[in-house]
This record gives sequence, structure tokens and C-alpha cells, in this order.
Amino acid sequence: MNELTALFAGILAGLVVVVVLVRSTARAQIDAELTRWRSQELYSVRREALDRARPEVQRRVGSTIASWTHSFPFRQEDARFIGHPIDYVVFEGYSEVRARREDAITRVTFVRARSDGSVDPDAELVRQCVAAGRVEWRTLEVGGPARP
Repeated sequence: MNELTALFAGILAGLVVVVVLVRSTARAQIDAELTRWRSQELYSVRREALDRARPEVQRRVGSTIASWTHSFPFRQEDARFIGHPIDYVVFEGYSEVRARREDAITRVTFVRARSDGSVDPDAELVRQCVAAGRVEWRTLEVGGPARP
């Protein structure tokens, strides 16, 4: 009878060890999957928040333009905020192209907006490049060489 009890105790101990190991492995897999899912969802939530906020940011930038000058000579929808060394790049006619009312952008303009009349040396360097025609187009392919 002692042998039978010892055998039963050994089987029971083995089952406990197997259950603990299976549970531990399952917990590790679940944690890894949860971490991966959390990371993907966090990226998606952040991307969605940025996409929802973009029109509001564009509206605020447009309001800032309007407050700097009473007659901003460009359509706000065509202006893209850069910040430094220039404030905006304006793609004149872009909103019309997007609405399929025109088929070409008529001009690209670099804009430095200042209410105090100050001159930024970095912006002045950009202005000089544009004035001298030292502006080019370049397409960069991800993982590939640059093309002119």
C-alpha cells in the first residue's frame, strides 16, 4: 500500500509540475501577445489622434497668419507651416488642384511672416538661394539612391 501511495503522490506531483509549467508558458505567451497588441493599438490611437487634430492645427495656423497680416495674399489651404528658417511654403493653386478645378500648381512661394520687421539671418540665406535660382527638386526613394 505504501508503494501505491508513493506512486500516486509522484503522479500528483508530476501533474502539479506540468500544470505550473504550462501555465507559466501560457502566461509568457499571453504577456508577449498583449505587449505586441498594446504597441500596435497605441500607434493606431496616436495616428488617429494626429489625423483628427490636423485640421484644427491648420485652422489655428491660418488664424495666426490672419493675425499677422490683415491681407494674407494666399489661400490658407495652399499654405504649409514649416516654422524655421521660413514660416510657410505656399503651393499656389494646390487647393484648386485637389478639388479638381485646376490641373496645375501655379507657383511655389516661400514665406517669412514677421510682425516686428526683424530679419532672421537663416531666413535671409534661404531668400538669397531662391533669388539666385539655387533651388532644385529631388526625389528620395526609401532604401535607394537619390534621383534628381
